Amino acid sequence: MRLRFTARPFWIGLIPLSIAAAAGAGSDFTFEEVSFLFCYNGNVCRFTIPDVHPLLGQAVNVRIRGIETPRLEGPCDAEKTGGERVKEYLNNLLARAERIDLVTASRGTYFRIVADVKADGMDVGEHLISRGMARPYNEDGVRSNWCVSDRLAGQPPLRPGGTVHSGHSVD
Repeated sequence: MRLRFTARPFWIGLIPLSIAAAAGAGSDFTFEEVSFLFCYNGNVCRFTIPDVHPLLGQAVNVRIRGIETPRLEGPCDAEKTGGERVKEYLNNLLARAERIDLVTASRGTYFRIVADVKADGMDVGEHLISRGMARPYNEDGVRSNWCVSDRLAGQPPLRPGGTVHSGHSVD
């Protein structure tokens, strides 16, 4: 029997750590005018950061600080559908933004980058919360139940579509 390892190169895991380290140990940093690539889900997107070496700043995953969104692999159809809606909405919103900044970027859990994402000056996390597409992240690690009826849970329903703060339609 022959074992085959398909692990990614060791240095891939060092990329977010290196970017955060470049910002200074224990400090937050702002990356201005980043290039948007795509979002995996409602709270993790991929960007290219200008003026950072391509090994460290090209195609970097960033978690949007302070929010929780429905999971694409959630335990019920309602959560999966909500996750798809938020992902699509966020991809459209960021693709249409003229300027995106990663503000107060820092190293988060698993050494990934966590940042406030600003699209044309609008805080994306706050925007998603205001539309009922995200909820504030619970620091205790307890996830919201997206499967319970929004009315019964006392949470606003997912409301995709409409016009965003920047004036761009994302329908």
